[in-house]
Amino acid sequence: MRASRWTLNTFTISYIPEYIGCIVMPLHCRTAATLILPLLVTVGCVSSVPQSAEQRAEEEYQRVQLKMQSIQDHWDRKDRIARLSYPLFVANADLCGSKVKKEIDFQWVTLKDFDEPLERIAGITLGISRHPYVTTVTSGSAAYQAGLRQGDVLIALNGEPLREDKDSLFEGRINGERFYRWQFNRLVRQAFENDPTITVQYRRGDELFDVEFQPATRCSYSVSMVDSTEIMSFSEGNSILVSLALYDFAKSDEDFQTLLAHELAHRVSRHRAGISAGETAAVAADTVVNVLAGIGMLVAAVAGEDPDIDEPIRLFSSENAPKIFKHRHELEADYLGMYMLARAGVDTTQTAEFWKSIPEDSLMRITHQHKDGRIENIVATQQEISKKIDEGNALDPNPDREPIKAAAPAETIAGEEQSEP
Repeated sequence: MRASRWTLNTFTISYIPEYIGCIVMPLHCRTAATLILPLLVTVGCVSSVPQSAEQRAEEEYQRVQLKMQSIQDHWDRKDRIARLSYPLFVANADLCGSKVKKEIDFQWVTLKDFDEPLERIAGITLGISRHPYVTTVTSGSAAYQAGLRQGDVLIALNGEPLREDKDSLFEGRINGERFYRWQFNRLVRQAFENDPTITVQYRRGDELFDVEFQPATRCSYSVSMVDSTEIMSFSEGNSILVSLALYDFAKSDEDFQTLLAHELAHRVSRHRAGISAGETAAVAADTVVNVLAGIGMLVAAVAGEDPDIDEPIRLFSSENAPKIFKHRHELEADYLGMYMLARAGVDTTQTAEFWKSIPEDSLMRITHQHKDGRIENIVATQQEISKKIDEGNALDPNPDREPIKAAAPAETIAGEEQSEP
């Protein structure tokens, strides 16, 4: 029994059987029936024309194409992020201490990474098979210089054939990874343990290529996108997380690298964000409230009553209060981040302009405080870096350097508190 959908101004009738010749309405719908039935009589209760098989196939095709375009856009974003983060991670490996690693610096998928009907379309339109299909290769990396590119199909890694058996029962996961992907990463780890050189055989079109390369040592941090409309960035563990809104906001490559270097500097410096002073006081006040509530619950229980409190009381604090870096930590991250940029060959002359351009009502302005002294600190850092470049000196940041903490009133951002959290 197929269904149609009718619309009359603000009235909508959904799921009316197409073969219906009359409508039986419940008593409580009688008023609506007096309005709707004349319309159905006027049109003769004619149902919508059923779609042909060709129309349904075309609609399904368009949906799949939109999904495939979304996947391609995702790959393109990952490719740009890898291209822009790679020089920062490699050039500053010595600043990352023990947080370093080697990576093959390319991403791949197989058909099993797609759901139906995308699996069929991916196989037909992109040529993705049971062999790993390269989706991104980090520009500038050893793999890229060796010739590997998006669309290449991996045949073997260090002499080990690569193919995901279509009849394989390995559908489970190990540490969150599909079994086949875990096996691939295990091969890579074993290769790095035995020899720093990676040998890859891949197919491009009808030709087979054999290449070898030695991945560079780099900071062991990753960059991931967060689907959010808030302009914000933060870090957790070894991950730097950037919202899609901030990704779109940072128009130039240099702007995006400025952001990445700043977050990397926070991680390397082991800065920890915390709640603001006002929120701390609010939490303390709620703690007192909950202690008193707990005493009341105990009294109620002794009296044989059922205390009706299921979760902590929040009268003053917010459950989702943003975590904020101290102003001093922002100054330190600006300083170290600009050195990281310069060491990677990135222009730092527009760093101050980028931070000035962050919208005042954005979450980024709250979590990364923009107070007096920040712009002066950035300008002074730029002058320090330029002088070292002109004199041919190494671009090594001074760990004992005291950041500028005071500034002229003209640089104050209106509407922001001046106390540190």
